[in-house]
Amino acid sequence: MFPRQIRAARRALSRAVPPARRLVTGLTATALVAAAPLLVLPASPAAAATPAGAAVPFTEYLAANATTNGRVLAPDYTYGALASEATGRQAVQLVGQGSFVSFTLTQPANAVDFHYALPDSLDGAGLTAPLSVYVNGAKSQDLQLTSTDSWLYGAYTFTNNPADVGNPQSAVPHDFYNDVRTMFPSVLPAGTVVKLQIDANDTAPWYAVNTADFENVPAPLPKPAGYLDVTQAPYDIDSSGVADATGELTQAINDAETAGTGVYLPKGLYKITAPIGLNKVGVAGAGEWYTELTGHNVEFQGNVGQTTGVTVHDLSIFGNVNSRDDSDGTVNGFNGGFNNSTISNVWIQNQKVGAWIVGATTNLKFQNMRIQDTLADGINFDGGVTNSSVTNSFFRNTQDDGLAMWSSTTDSGDTFDHNTVDSPGLANNIAVYGGSNNSVTNNLVQDTVTRGGGIHVGNRFGASALAGTTTISGNKLVRTGQFDPGWDYGVGAMWFFALDSAMTGTINISNNEIDSSPYEAYQFEGTLEGGKPISGVTISNDTVNGVGTYVFQDQTSGSATVSGVTATGVGVGGVEDCASGFTLNQGSGNTGWSGAATCGFPGAAPVTAFPSTVTFENARVGSATPVQKVTIYNTGRSAASLGGISASGGFTVTRDPSNPCGTSLNGANDTDPGMWCQIDVSYTAPTSGITTGTLTVPNSQPGGPTTVQLVGTDGGTAVHTPVSASPGSLAFGNAAVGATTAPQTVTVSNPGPAAATLTSITVSGPYAQTNTCGGSLAAGASCTVAVTFKPTAGGAQNGILAIANSTTATPVGTTLTGTGVTATTNLAQGATISASGSAGGFPASNTNDGDTSSYWEGAGSFPQWVQADLGSVQQVGSLVLDLPPSSAWGARTQTLSVQGSTDASSWTTLKASAGYTFDPATGNTVTVTLPASSVRYLRLNITANTGWSAGQLSELQIFSGGGSGGGTAPTASLAASPAALSFAGTTVGSHSAAQTTTITNNGGAAATLSAITTSGDYAETSTCGASLAVHASCTVGVTFTPTATGTRTGSVSVAGNDPAGPLTVALTGTGNPASGGGSTNLAAGATMTASGSTQNYTPANTNDGNTGSYWESADNAFPQWLQADLGSSKSVTRLVLDLPPSSAWGARTQTLSVQGSADGSSWTTLKASAGYTFDPATGNTVTVTLPTSSVRYLRLNVTANTAWPAAQLSELQIFS
Repeated sequence: MFPRQIRAARRALSRAVPPARRLVTGLTATALVAAAPLLVLPASPAAAATPAGAAVPFTEYLAANATTNGRVLAPDYTYGALASEATGRQAVQLVGQGSFVSFTLTQPANAVDFHYALPDSLDGAGLTAPLSVYVNGAKSQDLQLTSTDSWLYGAYTFTNNPADVGNPQSAVPHDFYNDVRTMFPSVLPAGTVVKLQIDANDTAPWYAVNTADFENVPAPLPKPAGYLDVTQAPYDIDSSGVADATGELTQAINDAETAGTGVYLPKGLYKITAPIGLNKVGVAGAGEWYTELTGHNVEFQGNVGQTTGVTVHDLSIFGNVNSRDDSDGTVNGFNGGFNNSTISNVWIQNQKVGAWIVGATTNLKFQNMRIQDTLADGINFDGGVTNSSVTNSFFRNTQDDGLAMWSSTTDSGDTFDHNTVDSPGLANNIAVYGGSNNSVTNNLVQDTVTRGGGIHVGNRFGASALAGTTTISGNKLVRTGQFDPGWDYGVGAMWFFALDSAMTGTINISNNEIDSSPYEAYQFEGTLEGGKPISGVTISNDTVNGVGTYVFQDQTSGSATVSGVTATGVGVGGVEDCASGFTLNQGSGNTGWSGAATCGFPGAAPVTAFPSTVTFENARVGSATPVQKVTIYNTGRSAASLGGISASGGFTVTRDPSNPCGTSLNGANDTDPGMWCQIDVSYTAPTSGITTGTLTVPNSQPGGPTTVQLVGTDGGTAVHTPVSASPGSLAFGNAAVGATTAPQTVTVSNPGPAAATLTSITVSGPYAQTNTCGGSLAAGASCTVAVTFKPTAGGAQNGILAIANSTTATPVGTTLTGTGVTATTNLAQGATISASGSAGGFPASNTNDGDTSSYWEGAGSFPQWVQADLGSVQQVGSLVLDLPPSSAWGARTQTLSVQGSTDASSWTTLKASAGYTFDPATGNTVTVTLPASSVRYLRLNITANTGWSAGQLSELQIFSGGGSGGGTAPTASLAASPAALSFAGTTVGSHSAAQTTTITNNGGAAATLSAITTSGDYAETSTCGASLAVHASCTVGVTFTPTATGTRTGSVSVAGNDPAGPLTVALTGTGNPASGGGSTNLAAGATMTASGSTQNYTPANTNDGNTGSYWESADNAFPQWLQADLGSSKSVTRLVLDLPPSSAWGARTQTLSVQGSADGSSWTTLKASAGYTFDPATGNTVTVTLPTSSVRYLRLNVTANTAWPAAQLSELQIFS
């Protein structure tokens, strides 16, 4: 029996939340309390300890409050950040030899469990590295830490592939933490200092330490009377963990069942390789710290409907499950049904699920459990589980619900009481999916990570509808709820969701405490996903201490009765409700919040990035590593402008070819890829050791700039401190063409122990610099560089300040951005837009997002206003006002005036009130000419609208020209990158892999795209719609299917409203003859192997159909070989060999021979060694003709390469 698939229908995952204040701890796990998030929550007093939570046997210390010379990670609620998954949202990161964190014990202890993180390896297999432990200054032991059981990527149910980093809705790296435990030789008294320190042999690029759970473990427990000792005859089970104990333990358990007794596992390590069934038997260990069962399939199974009378206690189960397979029911701690049974004092770690219980099961008790680091739920009651309970148990870092009642058939009479549930990596701390008469009481739940709330009640996932009375009482919820990028708003600390059916059962919520929720305290949801009404909810005597947005967020119809709810530290308001039809029936005693509803969410929210730490391991001094991707995305509903993205010395930022970043990100919208982009980062080690740096993303949202930590290492442990430049970017804003701006200053610092040589200081673009630096910078010294901007043309004018020096392999850089202003430059692009009020879903920020289909709509009665803050005083001369061009918008006249101000206090009328007619027949656009004026703030005052009872505006465009200075309206301007595509040789009649070109609108007005077509032997697919906003991009994918041999040309044509005419992208490719044989590439699907490979350049790249990826052998190790296993013997006559077609690949000649084999052992030479020239001018492709041969294995032996000291191949195509 195995558990059903674990809610595979859950949506793809990701979420981000603003940072938080420092955490105050040093308390036990039952009373861990933190202050509110800095950016979204007002100050609130720390809550007093309550009885909620498990009475755990350990004292938990937060590393962030310990003594350290490491980096204390600031509180962070961003999904994909190291701190966001940590208890308390903080951790300490140790980098380099001598870095430490130490804990001073307040209670005696002889054991400790550390919650920690290490970086992943580049191939996703994980790293293993020691970390030194000191007691009162003396070396005690080495802890063996690993990330093999951590780090997940890609879409649910996730992968172990680090390349799966992308869309914030579905491809966020996560699950960073694991636990390691150790016992000391003797009891350490209070006052003892235990230190974790990086020594010379501790070679991980970095270590993150979250918590230390110190415990005074009692002596091992003796054998219970009458129990069978499994290490004695006739079983003689190995307790060293070497021999497989599965068979003998199964036999001992069967014998004990027959005898009506149990089995005893003394102190030791027991290797288990298959699930062990239980029925009417006891299983006892010497204690959680002494008896350990380990293995990949270490599981106790109960036969559903039959197993009864089981007790399991005082042992631990440690699996090694590092990938989630929901069809595998053999990798859970406990699985199946257990009637009238008790499971207690069991530690479960690194399993898929702690316990998956299936009905019919009744009277099952879990007590004093410790479950952590699972790949799915902690404990799940999966339907038909009745009168059962989980009490006084501790859960941490489950990668699905910490505790769940999932009534696939009705769960009834079940209780979750006095448990502590920390940091579930996905979903909720505690969830109740349907069922009847169940209770969730006196639990402590903390630090939701993504896609969930602290306590969730819902009719979802096909569960039987809630019935009877559901009780939620006496719980404490700390920092729970998270931002959901799939919905673009926050999930509540308590979340109610009527998705499958109306929620009509009684739900009594009382005497709970909600502390520091980053978003709302209570959320009632249903309508967004087709849900139903919610009723029967009573909330009484709850306390809310700090919410980032609202106390109540009402998003479905229905009602709740609320009394005695006291709130302090309310971020935005009492109730968010956009005419949902939900009613809050308020009784007495509600204080600190108003029932008056507000429609909408704050438009401004941080731009975030993931991964929060990018690690480059195994770098080679002087050589650039492969790039790693960083995703940057906007969590705010208003558009965000991006400045120049830069990285510290030694790290290089390049444009990502698939999802490149432009100058802005659209407002958060789960259907709009314009809300996120990616950049590529590489590292060049200047010397042996570790280099740390920062990726800086300037942006217009609060909390900017967004930063990402960079760590590069070649395996050394000494920290290298190179020359740095700060800030990493300078934004000069708008400047008139030909005018020179005031200077801005960059500080160049040398934190290293020796003087640094400054080889050169240069700027690119229309920028100039002067400096105080000279040719050398002393240790610990700094100097300054003053930079000015003098634009030579209108539009964006970017550049780089580059400081070449002796401490970094690549120059230290500061990115420079500015905009040249002409009469046709839209000054509103990037301005901050505000309004007198906005109707729900139609914010003022829509008026400068470059999208004429979105719009602002005022709220309340006339007059209404919308206002642009240009950031600095600018000359204005005209406006262009737009409404959506759709013919569905009837003509209308809006009466408005225009005012200007330099300080937003004193206003001057620039245009008197008049009526302006917007007519879709003429584009729904209006031009307003102004007298030439110098303003920072420009406001439209609207007093009437013949088409609607509010002011409406799609785009506000502001120009310096058009008044007394003349000027014209802006236009679209399309560009393609790359502007040409070249395809490798492709057999006539077969299809090439797709290549893409990115289409960008660099103009000042939205582009209309009327048609995208191809000519010649080419076909296209695209992500482009009917329009392209200003600075927005889309991609066109092109495939090549030659109809004849030789050079084949064609083009992509993008027609639209660009005055320059259709945009064209040149296409070239070569049709290869079929040579009388087949045109099917036999290498497609073959198994590719090689003598060796470098980093991510694996042999599998040579038959993935993508000429942009390639195999590269180890350097300086000729001869090298690449081999294809065709699966069975095939007739072969011809090979086509490709390298990437990019012109960046210079021509090269590789010397190679070709061999074939029927068995992979005996080889025949099919083609003698010869030189073959690959030239990008002719497609970087080579054809090798072979004598007709029947082979299963085909091998290329490469002995030389004129351009690189290794063999290289992008695609190996084999034809019959």
